[in-house]
Amino acid sequence: MASSSEALRAGLVLEDFARRGTAAERAQLERHPAFAALRAELLAEGRAEGRAEATAAYAAERASLVEGPLAALERLLAGLTAERAAFQQEHARELLRLALALARRVARVELRSNPAVLGAKLHELLPLLERAAGYRVLVNPADLEATSRLLAAERRTLFGDLPFLLKPDPRLPAGSLALEGDEARLESICADELARLEQELERALSGAEACHGA
Repeated sequence: MASSSEALRAGLVLEDFARRGTAAERAQLERHPAFAALRAELLAEGRAEGRAEATAAYAAERASLVEGPLAALERLLAGLTAERAAFQQEHARELLRLALALARRVARVELRSNPAVLGAKLHELLPLLERAAGYRVLVNPADLEATSRLLAAERRTLFGDLPFLLKPDPRLPAGSLALEGDEARLESICADELARLEQELERALSGAEACHGA
């Protein structure tokens, strides 16, 4: 099979000969059964292979223009892996700080507007305190009235027939309480609980970072 340039040249020679020949010569060629088919085949073959060569040349040029910069970009991104991981870790810590700040704000609002939260704290503390002949419930003075209403409604559920005494304690932050028995005292301090939660989340985050870096 002729190359694309040879096939195209042969086809063009036949085309030129047919165009320049005398009328008798052209008529003789046109009558020849193989001429038209040969001319069409040679021209089509040359054009098809020429297109293929042009396509290959374009692809090679495009590869040199596009794939080179892409490879350089991939090398750059690979070099930024450590920086990207550090950014993600710092971003996670910032989100943790924002979430805890929001939790503190929500807790303060909830404790002011929903005294039942203090009741839930009492339910948590009572099983932890050794059974006593009587109990003392201590709250911040700002929570005294709301807690008094709560205990009036739930005293039997909380303490049964045991006596209890509600007292103000200005040392306790608002939204916190202390429960005293005969020999022990338990406290539920909202700020302390959030601080413990923050420590647990920090440990979990540090553990995840260590696994990621290993």
